[in-house]
Amino acid sequence: MPAHLYGSRYNPKPGATEIISQVGGKDYLARLTFVYHSIFILLIYAMMVPLVARKGLDESILDLLGTGAVLTVIRGLSCSYLSHFHLWHGIFITGLAMLFFTGLMILMKFRSKDMLEVNIWISGLFMILGAIIGGFLGSSFMDERNYFVNALIASKFNPDLAESNSLWRSLTAHEHAMLICLNSFI
Repeated sequence: MPAHLYGSRYNPKPGATEIISQVGGKDYLARLTFVYHSIFILLIYAMMVPLVARKGLDESILDLLGTGAVLTVIRGLSCSYLSHFHLWHGIFITGLAMLFFTGLMILMKFRSKDMLEVNIWISGLFMILGAIIGGFLGSSFMDERNYFVNALIASKFNPDLAESNSLWRSLTAHEHAMLICLNSFI
């Protein structure tokens, strides 16, 4: 990530970016979240194109999926690196919502013929459930939200500090569920 972005810096020793202050850590976590979702959305789109074609599903699903992916990637990266304008974030969320509902449509139209396709359907279901967890964590402004974000930042300095926060653990479950489901699709 660029060195001029506050909240983090590139450390050449481990070859990674790290949080350098707890004050700027929120911006670092926001950029990390936008980039993580942008990459993951592109991988989902790349996996869905052959699946939709192979199953003979309506190709308008791909149009909706592609539009959602473009909105998510372009606006997420715009919000991360250009400005924190709230419109970028709103369009990013709109793209994620389009992808979520496209995933639901694919699951409802998907008919399994053998055990491999049953496993693909179950993986898709778990991706949708993981998206629900992530959507709840990302969109809810509960009283514990600041505690949650501070726990995420504190965990970068001392991983044991955040483990007592159930919201932090839910976010970690969301991230791991997405990676496991992605791995099972591949």
